[in-house]
Amino acid sequence: ARLEDMRALSAHVGNRPWIAAGHSYGGLVALTLGGAAAIPPQGITGPLSDANARAVIAFSPPAPIPVLCTAEGFAALKVPALIQTGTADDPPGPEGWEGHLASYEAAAPGGDRYGLVLEGVDHYFGGAICRYEVPGPRQLARLADANRIAGLFLAGFASGGASGSVRARRALDAAVTNALPIRLMRK
Repeated sequence: ARLEDMRALSAHVGNRPWIAAGHSYGGLVALTLGGAAAIPPQGITGPLSDANARAVIAFSPPAPIPVLCTAEGFAALKVPALIQTGTADDPPGPEGWEGHLASYEAAAPGGDRYGLVLEGVDHYFGGAICRYEVPGPRQLARLADANRIAGLFLAGFASGGASGSVRARRALDAAVTNALPIRLMRK
């Protein structure tokens, strides 16, 4: 149903570039729109990606799930992407929080793919996003960091080469580090 919703929205917007973004399952939908080869849902035909999706922002997308998307499917990602998780975003299963980075790890290098790991952040930033009833404390400082990095990514990839986008990409690349609390990786 989400893919059908996005098809309708894309048809309404028309032939104009946009950035696909989502959280959790919405992150998987965004990655699919950006070219990740998800498993087509029953009754859905045609391409699942959208040529107008010029980049992807995915906060805490799922690890490979055979009935949704495999690691090989994530490897088909065609557009620049920012994929985020936190060290406390620990779903059930053997992958742990690192599973949320599977789409980043699987994506081919050289396509402006960024992985963002925020120390101590859980799936809902301590109840600051999506599920406000989650016991805190709210992880507002790390949410501000995520917004700052996502803002640079948006500015860098939304306008397709304007001088502002070049400055934003340089600032984004200057933020790359393996050190926590804000680990930003690029390939």
